[in-house]
Order: sequence, then structure tokens, then C-alpha cells
Amino acid sequence: MVAIYVALIIYGRRTIDTVPRHLRDAVLADLKALGLDGYGKALPAEGKPAE
Repeated sequence: MVAIYVALIIYGRRTIDTVPRHLRDAVLADLKALGLDGYGKALPAEGKPAE
């Protein structure tokens, strides 16, 4: 289920707010590994300020 929610967030069909609470940490961890936040947006690069 985690992979499904990750894909839905990437494709803009869901946000982290709609993921069941018991899956949120795992979904966020996978998104972070892909360089994304809980809304499918790119995380700021390490050492660079957010735009």
C-alpha cells in the first residue's frame, strides 16, 4: 500500500494528508528518498535555502 500512495502523490492524485495515519511515516520516508515532500514537490537541495 505504501508504494501505491507514493505513486498517487507523485501523480498529484493524493497528498500526505489523505494517507492513512498508520502509513504516513513510511510514505514520507519513500518520498524523501525520491527527493519529494508529502505533496509531490521537490525538496530543497541540501545546503541550499528553499525558494
